[in-house]
Amino acid sequence: MTWKMSVCVAALATALVGCAQAPAKPSETHLGVEAPPVQAPGAIPPPVQIAPVLPAPQPVSPPETYSVVVNGVSAQDLLFALARDAKLNIDIHPGISGNVTLNAVDQTLPQLLERISRQISMRYELNGANLLVLPDTPFLRAYKVDFVSASRNVKMQSTASTQFGGGAGAGGGGTGSTASIDVAANSQLWETLLQNVKDILGEAPVAAAAAKPAAGAAANPAGAGGSSTVIGNRESGVIYVRASSRQHEMVQEFLDSVLANVRRQVLIEA
Repeated sequence: MTWKMSVCVAALATALVGCAQAPAKPSETHLGVEAPPVQAPGAIPPPVQIAPVLPAPQPVSPPETYSVVVNGVSAQDLLFALARDAKLNIDIHPGISGNVTLNAVDQTLPQLLERISRQISMRYELNGANLLVLPDTPFLRAYKVDFVSASRNVKMQSTASTQFGGGAGAGGGGTGSTASIDVAANSQLWETLLQNVKDILGEAPVAAAAAKPAAGAAANPAGAGGSSTVIGNRESGVIYVRASSRQHEMVQEFLDSVLANVRRQVLIEA
């Protein structure tokens, strides 16, 4: 009985072993697979084969243009008509007056407003869908003077000597000459800029003592109409100018031209 039971148990164990599922083979991307070798530092990475996809360019609609032909029309009526056609909200100061004669073909709204402002005393501010028209009275604007140093003192000295000898030894004689050249350059850009801006605004010249305050600021309320002002701060490199829009245009053009030439001169000297 014991032998038969042992045979049955052995047969049953063999059958269970035959029915067991074989373990699955790990894939190539399994965690246990050896990772690819790391590139050495400084090695050139392989080129990127897939270029980034750029968005398709969007068409830009041309600005809307207008044709205006008027003769002796009230400026307020013309501005209202332009704002209505451009679908803008408009605010007109009561001080706007005068008549406008204009012949414009296919011009944008800013171009038309600029031409109108040349005929009457006005300035405009266009913010989104709102148009504000004001008299061209003096207002304050800041100008940044982007320059390394507003004052420079340069001094160069060069010496050259020439010796003519008749012979060597104690008995020899000779003649010689020495030439010395001293070059000094004094550039006070800040004071010059302030004075030039005042001259552009039609202000009277300021005495030398009053033009160099301790903080580097200069102001003179007297000028065109008694309302133009020039305030300069050397430490921050900012010039504040209170003037009309036409005067601001001249000041901006002057500063752009002067600073461009000053930077070019500094590069030449360097």
